[in-house]
Amino acid sequence: MATIQEFYGVLTEATSLDTEKRTHALNLLGQWEKTPTFHSTLQQIYLDVTLATKVRSLAIIILKNNINKYWRRTENYAIGAEEKAQLRTNQLSFFAEESRQLASLQAVVTSKIARYDFPQQWPNLLDVLIPTVEISFSQPQNYSLAIRYNSLYTLHLVMKTLGTKTLPSARKLTQVITPNVFKFVSGIFKTQLELFFNMNSNITSDPTYLNEMNNVLSLVRVALKCLRRLLINGYQRFSQATEPVELLTKLIEFLPRFLSLREKFDPSSALFKTISSLSLLIGKIYLDVSLERVVDFVVLPSFIGIIKSYWSLLEATHFKTDDPFIEAIRIQSIKMMKNVVKHRDFSVIKSKNPDPLMQNALHILENLLFTPDFVLNAAKLLISRYLILTNSDLETWADDPESFVQDEDSDHWEYQIRGSSEKLLMLLISKNKELLCPFLIETLVGLPELSGESIIFQEAVYCSIGLGASDLYDYLDFDDWMLKRLLGESERKHDDLKIIRKRIANLLGQWVSVKCSKESRPFVYQILLSLLHSNEDIVVRLTAVNSLKLAVDDFDFELERFNPFFQPFVDGIMVLLKDVEDFDSKMKIINCLIVMIERMDGNIYQSIQPLVQLLPNLWDASEGQNMFRVSIVTVIAKLVKTYRTESYQLHEIVVSVLSQSLDITKPGHVYLLEEGLELWLVTMQNCPPEYAARLFDLFPIGISLLEFGTDSMKRVLHILEAYIVLSPSMSLQNFSIPIVTSLTTMLTNASAVASNHLLKFLEVVLQASYQAKCYPAVFQIILSQGLFSKLMSTVLIGDELSIVIVGILMVLCRMIVYDADSMVEAIATGGPNVLDQFVTLLLDKYDAMGHFKQRKLCALALSALIGTGIPVIVGKLDGTFAIFTSIVIEINDPDKPECLLLTFDTRDEDEDENSLDYQRRQYLKSMDPLYMENTLVPFLKAKLGECEQKIGGENMNKIMTQIDPDILNQMKRIIG
Repeated sequence: MATIQEFYGVLTEATSLDTEKRTHALNLLGQWEKTPTFHSTLQQIYLDVTLATKVRSLAIIILKNNINKYWRRTENYAIGAEEKAQLRTNQLSFFAEESRQLASLQAVVTSKIARYDFPQQWPNLLDVLIPTVEISFSQPQNYSLAIRYNSLYTLHLVMKTLGTKTLPSARKLTQVITPNVFKFVSGIFKTQLELFFNMNSNITSDPTYLNEMNNVLSLVRVALKCLRRLLINGYQRFSQATEPVELLTKLIEFLPRFLSLREKFDPSSALFKTISSLSLLIGKIYLDVSLERVVDFVVLPSFIGIIKSYWSLLEATHFKTDDPFIEAIRIQSIKMMKNVVKHRDFSVIKSKNPDPLMQNALHILENLLFTPDFVLNAAKLLISRYLILTNSDLETWADDPESFVQDEDSDHWEYQIRGSSEKLLMLLISKNKELLCPFLIETLVGLPELSGESIIFQEAVYCSIGLGASDLYDYLDFDDWMLKRLLGESERKHDDLKIIRKRIANLLGQWVSVKCSKESRPFVYQILLSLLHSNEDIVVRLTAVNSLKLAVDDFDFELERFNPFFQPFVDGIMVLLKDVEDFDSKMKIINCLIVMIERMDGNIYQSIQPLVQLLPNLWDASEGQNMFRVSIVTVIAKLVKTYRTESYQLHEIVVSVLSQSLDITKPGHVYLLEEGLELWLVTMQNCPPEYAARLFDLFPIGISLLEFGTDSMKRVLHILEAYIVLSPSMSLQNFSIPIVTSLTTMLTNASAVASNHLLKFLEVVLQASYQAKCYPAVFQIILSQGLFSKLMSTVLIGDELSIVIVGILMVLCRMIVYDADSMVEAIATGGPNVLDQFVTLLLDKYDAMGHFKQRKLCALALSALIGTGIPVIVGKLDGTFAIFTSIVIEINDPDKPECLLLTFDTRDEDEDENSLDYQRRQYLKSMDPLYMENTLVPFLKAKLGECEQKIGGENMNKIMTQIDPDILNQMKRIIG
């Protein structure tokens, strides 16, 4: 490798703005990284503080990224043991880095190495690291902040990384070392926090002094981050350890002090930001223990005080309502309560656990925390303060209504105070039905007339009724409420009442599958249709569409009751589709249409014509919006299936969409390929032959997708099969050579499952060629392209799984049935004994043929071979006749008639019994000798006659005398 000066020069070029220089340097580094001393040289450059920062930064980043690539001994070009030892030693020799960014990267490298090497190859890691931290904090206050911060941060990352290891031995080791580390870091946390509070008591406006305070608080924050990880990952039961209990008890006392201090500093100052971050970190610790160690958390002596202190932050009214920090603190409060209301550790099974700690925790929750008064007041608080729409919500509604709907529908509730409150209220209702359901009904009944602020409160109450729908089943007559109140309120079109109309739309979607009679469904559709009117607010209309989708997709949906509303709904949805701008909104509307089309039982051509006309424009306008295009492809597929034989009307857009969706050279195919293949398949399945010409332009794409090796190979093969059965002559005349070439290539390295699919496809090709009377030409292509020799060599070598061998034999048997003489001639070209080996193999593998159709095809092939009169074949009549007697007995079984044995087949997920493709496949089978009933014995009798003519009666009789008498007698009875 190059000298360190040359190395530094290449790293410098790798940071250049010149693309050519940077690319060349990065390529060179990529070559060097596989050589010894590369990574130690990177470390040497990084540790040299006299060099350029950007070069040092690149060096440590490359080192960090390469740890995962080359640290394991089993990796190619793995880092050598001596170089690893040097890297480990140097990582702990320098903590004076002034740049926080570079120091953080160095700490990450140390933690990555620790994950692999501690404790086996790096047993002294903590023995070096902890004293380094200890010494730095034992020095005078003016000692290097960088060393203190960097060493402590490194310890934090190392313990965090060790805590994420999942092997039992690794977890046990972490639990062994945690108590001492926790005690040590906890001591740093206490002393630095005490120092900060002392400095605060003598605070001045001197910027230097404030900066020193911030430095101290930064160390407090890093220490607390370390303790957070140790608390979760390092203790099996932290409630039984002194230091963790003491920490959790003290933190809740510190939180109000920090909140109070925060108000005294300039929001733009570093100290203000550090206090805010530290306050949120305290909440994260309590959230972690409430989620990961809830039993230990609940049994803490300070548990009730912690929960009620955080809950008091929700009840407080003196905070600024528009402060994101306060909202974040309150979200933590709600999530903490949610974790203890319903946690996996408190499931019914675990609640019967005789563990005293578990029983104590359940007692505390049921009798000390969740008292009736507390639960009732909590529900009142959530409804009156946190479910209501805020001024910020209403501004978003007015400024960007589509974003408002997307935020409401998103699953990011844990970042929103309103969404978090909804989740908590749902759990409270579920856990306290007898208490809260009557309260909700009482609140609902007592609502005043709609006016002013009562509108906002009523919306929140309606929201709670929707959230508790399943629990309110026995408490609320929804049909009566809908007809007497919601119907009338939905017709009040004043702009101030739009939030009520929007909430009514939500309620219908939430209750329709819970408690809405079939007789009331038309009223649901009537209300939703009025809320979908073009004069209505966009938010209301989008919400109505979401609820319509839920109503139509419900188990109790009845087509007869929905039919009169279908056309008006389509009209309203089409107008809305043009009115919205965001593609996420359009996608939801399209998805609603998909469900409606699925539910309608045909005869909707005229109703959906506006959609069909709009789809090309939607597709063209959505360039780059791949998820929206997925929805368009899906709706086109549903339309094709709805149109069935009339689907040729959609071929223009289908061909255009498929050409782009299946283009593997474009990045969009990653999203569109699966749905595109489904559209292609359903189009082929329902295409009348007279309209197929244009679709054949897509056939080469199918061949290329096979060669591309997608995970959807099975569906691609089904599509190509659909082409072949649609028009065997056109398909095979134009594409037989690429088909056979692709099959030859793919069978070389295919898995057993893939081989099975490919061989079934080849059988369809042979069936179609036989029916179209072009089998001889296809057979010659199979010979010339090497497919035949590939199949023969595979069965004769026999190193594939039995299922693959049998599959190939079925293909070869079918070819024998279609033209035995050509097959015998082709087999014989492999050598003088190949035909003998093949027939022997066919007889031996008969018992491995699990399906009746396979056994019958084998018998037909053996019959055809007998008809050739070739001595090698005739000489094996003894084994051949044994197979014939077996298969004929099976055919004559009255409990299993041949027609059932032939028609039975595993239903494929892509099969559509109502399609033209299914009819075409059935016709193809009817023309196949295999599927013709009562043909085996006449066929065998005819072939025996041909054999006798070719070898002479005397020779035939001589051969018969060599056959087992019992088998011969059975054959005579069969033949008659």
